[in-house]
Amino acid sequence: METNATRGGSGGPGRIFRLAREADTGRLRDIYRPYVTDTAVTFEYDVPSVAEFASRIRHISAQYPYLVCEERGEIAGYAYLSPFRERAAYDWDVETSVYIEERFQNRGIGSGFYARLLAFAEELGYYNAYGVVTLPNAGSLALHKAFGFEDAGIWHRCGYKLGRWHDVICLERHLGNFDREPVPPISIAALSAERLQEILGKGEI
Repeated sequence: METNATRGGSGGPGRIFRLAREADTGRLRDIYRPYVTDTAVTFEYDVPSVAEFASRIRHISAQYPYLVCEERGEIAGYAYLSPFRERAAYDWDVETSVYIEERFQNRGIGSGFYARLLAFAEELGYYNAYGVVTLPNAGSLALHKAFGFEDAGIWHRCGYKLGRWHDVICLERHLGNFDREPVPPISIAALSAERLQEILGKGEI
C-alpha cells in the first residue's frame, strides 16, 4: 500500500492524519521514548531500537491502521490498532494505542485519532475495541468515555514499574452486530485509496 497516497483531511489548522511510513520510525520512537523511561503508561522497560521499532510498524501496518498526526508538517503523535489477544476466538477484537508528544497534548489530537481508529475498526469488521489504561490517568479515561467506552474491570497491581505496583483498567466499546455470524475481519490493505482518504479525513466529535 502506498501510504503517500492516503493523506487525510485536517482536524484543525495545519493538521493532517495519515498512515505511518517506515521513514517516520525515528520520530515516532522519540515520541515513545519518554513514555518508556518516565511513565507507567507503557509497561515496557527499555526503549526499543530503531530496527525493532521499524519492525513493529511494518508488522502492525500489514493488518491494522497505524496513523500519525502532523501539525504544520511536524509529527505530533501516532496511534494504531493491534490484536487484543492472540487466540483465534479473539480475532474480532482490537486494542487501541495512542502516543502524543507532551507539547502537543490537550489540542484534540487524541480525539482525532480515536475518531479514525474506531472508524477503521468498524470498516475492517471488528466487533470490539479495547483500551488498556494504567491508573491514574484522568485524561485517557475521559477520552475513552467520550467515545463510548465502558469500564470492563480493573486489574489490581498487575504491573511493577518505576518502583511501584500499578493498577490497570480495561475499557471496552462494542462495534458490531452480535446477532449474526461474524465473518473474518479484512486487512487495511483491502481498502481502496478512496475509502482510506474518507476515513483519514473524517472530522472529530
